[in-house]
Amino acid sequence: VRRYAAGEGKTFGTDEDEFIKILTRASVAQMVAIQKCYERKYFNSEYGSLLQAVDEFENPAPHDAAITSCARSGDEVIARGTLTNTSDSTSTYTVRVFFVRPGTDNARHQANVVIDDVAPGQTKTFETTRNVGELDLECIVGAVRGPLPYGVDPGT
Repeated sequence: VRRYAAGEGKTFGTDEDEFIKILTRASVAQMVAIQKCYERKYFNSEYGSLLQAVDEFENPAPHDAAITSCARSGDEVIARGTLTNTSDSTSTYTVRVFFVRPGTDNARHQANVVIDDVAPGQTKTFETTRNVGELDLECIVGAVRGPLPYGVDPGT
């Protein structure tokens, strides 16, 4: 009853202090029951699968990524690189390549490269091309994320 009054039963917001009191005084058995209810409500639903997909994107499996070359061809810059899966499971990664002013991390252009199904210990190569006009740019790995949630890039 106290938990309902502190949360859904309130007209506006939640009473976080009351939730903290309830949770810090709960027995191990009560905490296990609370965790199971939370998982049933949020992770066994469409909402839960969305949370899981975003979490996998924001927290990719351990990896090493590097740009191996950055070459100009007319108005285009071609970035090539490698990604190694250093985790214990096959993973998908999204590498965000930044095309930056020399000596900075200030992205003038960017590109995403999805690298699917990288086995543990495996290294895969990637390549992306951007039309940058006459700008003098270098290539860097701006970020490495997990698989795009439902194919949608939340960063664009």
